[in-house]
Amino acid sequence: MAVLGGLSGLVQARWLAPEILGEFRRFGILPSYLNIGLVIVHDGLSRQFPYLLGKGDKERALKVAGCAKWWYLMLCWVFSLFFAGLSLRSVIKGDYRAAVGWGAQIPWIWANIYGLYLGVMYRTSSEFKRLAYNSVSENLVGFCSLILVKPGDIGVWRHE
Repeated sequence: MAVLGGLSGLVQARWLAPEILGEFRRFGILPSYLNIGLVIVHDGLSRQFPYLLGKGDKERALKVAGCAKWWYLMLCWVFSLFFAGLSLRSVIKGDYRAAVGWGAQIPWIWANIYGLYLGVMYRTSSEFKRLAYNSVSENLVGFCSLILVKPGDIGVWRHE
């Protein structure tokens, strides 16, 4: 994953002018604050679930996990609808760059918010291999999607 991150950085440095990268990154500011909605639930889940399983109280551990899963999914859906609305608003205004920028936050939300829940579940279930495959897949998709932001003849972002 570190290799893919390094390659992504080199490709970004080669293809993207600083103003384009800055314009795209501005859309990531708002979603970064969404983690505030996870602080209590995520900390509680990551402590209580393994503790209850270790204690042998599987029924209560599953209740805790189910309650936390509801919260993670609710946040993902609410914020997905919010960013879909921002994207639609940008399309209506004719700002296609902003539409793509806001729309790109939807997969980010699912990967980061619901991914935290899955990380706790996989880690406590000793499924490190599956979690590692998911992380590598996520990085590969991110790396391959860099072509979408290449300015010039290819991609949705045009360098003007």
